[in-house]
Amino acid sequence: MGPNRFHDEPGAVLDVRLAGLRGAPVSVLFDTLFAGVRALHASLGWPEPELVFQACADGASLFVTAPIDQLLTATDVNEIAWHRAVRTAFGDDAVAVADLAHPIDGDALPPTLGALRDREAAPRFVALHNAARARGLDVRWDDDGIWLGAGVHGFRIARARTGEPPHPDDAALPDVATVPWATLGHVPTALVTGTNGKTTTVRMLAAILRAAGHVVARSSTDAVHVGDEVVERGDLSGPHGARVALGDPRATAAVLETARGGILRRGLAMRRADVAIVTTLAADHLGGHGLDTLADLADVKLTVGHVLGHDGVLVVNAENAALRERASGHAWRLCWITRDATTPPMQRHLADGGLACVVRDGTIALHDRFGWRPIVAVDAIPATFGGAAWHNVVNALCATAAAHVLGVDDATIARALTAFGAEPSDNVGRLMRFDVGGVTVLVDYAHNAQAVRALADVAHALPASRRAIVLGTGGDRDDAALADMAREAARRPGFDRYVAKDTPQVARGRTAHAVSGVLADALAALRVSPARIVRATDDLDAVRGLLAWARPGDLLALAVHADRDAVLALLDAAATNMMRGD
Repeated sequence: MGPNRFHDEPGAVLDVRLAGLRGAPVSVLFDTLFAGVRALHASLGWPEPELVFQACADGASLFVTAPIDQLLTATDVNEIAWHRAVRTAFGDDAVAVADLAHPIDGDALPPTLGALRDREAAPRFVALHNAARARGLDVRWDDDGIWLGAGVHGFRIARARTGEPPHPDDAALPDVATVPWATLGHVPTALVTGTNGKTTTVRMLAAILRAAGHVVARSSTDAVHVGDEVVERGDLSGPHGARVALGDPRATAAVLETARGGILRRGLAMRRADVAIVTTLAADHLGGHGLDTLADLADVKLTVGHVLGHDGVLVVNAENAALRERASGHAWRLCWITRDATTPPMQRHLADGGLACVVRDGTIALHDRFGWRPIVAVDAIPATFGGAAWHNVVNALCATAAAHVLGVDDATIARALTAFGAEPSDNVGRLMRFDVGGVTVLVDYAHNAQAVRALADVAHALPASRRAIVLGTGGDRDDAALADMAREAARRPGFDRYVAKDTPQVARGRTAHAVSGVLADALAALRVSPARIVRATDDLDAVRGLLAWARPGDLLALAVHADRDAVLALLDAAATNMMRGD
């Protein structure tokens, strides 16, 4: 609906797999497809579309621009054109192997599409949208409403529903002239994406903005918060969460977690942000949606740069070569973040007076055209565990850079970061530390190899007699990704106990106990003693087992995914019982 991996304007995507369609006719297939799409757009009276074609290992994606009030009809246009192209290139028998997400009648004619077009048409909505864009205002929409501007400078127009199934009633929308345009505007807005660290960076940056006096709307994998209030719970790291956050009339600033899945399926919800952050990049979720390489994934993450205005800044982790290369190919203003400013790419960037946020002599420091200035010592930030939690050092660099771009003064940034992480509630579910009867317990969301490495590094940096780690993730990771997680956990020095767990709430097509089985087998293949490997059915089973195993002086590194609140309650009850001597 908004800027996306293919284009900065809305459109419809056709995803196809090419199994069974091979040989010379494939070139004919796509030539015919492109011509067919253009012909159908012309028959509907739509403007000439822009087409973006992207091949991948097992298929292809075709993005086609379309009128903003015609996106559903545009998906039918794409599928009709595809069926016709398959018939032309391969004959009627090939249609059965042409794999579509939503197969429809390939013989549908433009008059049928005309009826769909007329039903979906929303001229008043288009007029409001165009008027907002002409005034430089952000405009967001879904079936329930249209939002013009943002936060305290925003205006929401409810969309009445009529017909069956429910369909927005365009005639009920107001005229452009009745909108209070003079009151509408923008609030400072940050987008945060990356493989890991998104939620923590969102929370850090929100804490800094709150210390600067803002009422912050933030969306993340947990909820949408406005100030201290939870507005909506759930995984709201996609476009819906962004719309809810930006649409709250109390918000004077917004920090929005922007996950890969939302970018791929729906694009971005907004068209304007002041700063965008890419925290990290790792080989996670490759092999789906045409993402075959790290460069492909980098391009998806960098979609957030397309909503930056001329004064906007893209904050990018310079420690990843793919991110550096892909980001440098754009005209965005860049701020590199890194824990090591001595690398040749960083030295060139700094010599040119570039904006950067780095660790320098144990201190987070900012660099701009005027030179260096220190912000805060790394070991003064509780969330970094004295620097041992290197991933939270990276997150703090990202938050510092973004806060600077948003106009927060250095002293406020330092004050907020030295407070963040002092209480477990500051960063719920992300590297929380507890003492349970003399046992150190870390609770984290580590769900891929990069995150497991970070958790394991912290576990080994802290003193302990024995150490144990829980491993698990969703069923959408393939066996190779699970083996990578096991490998990171089993690096020297290893753990005294490994718990391979399932997460049945996110099995995502895997059979029961499949994930724990693959993890356990991978650990065994790495020569971890079978006596040190146990399996658990879920988060609670894993934690109960380790609490029974542990003794004072031990450390438990718990990767908790689906039962976080229940696990935290269990740890609280265990600590209380031990204090009472129960």
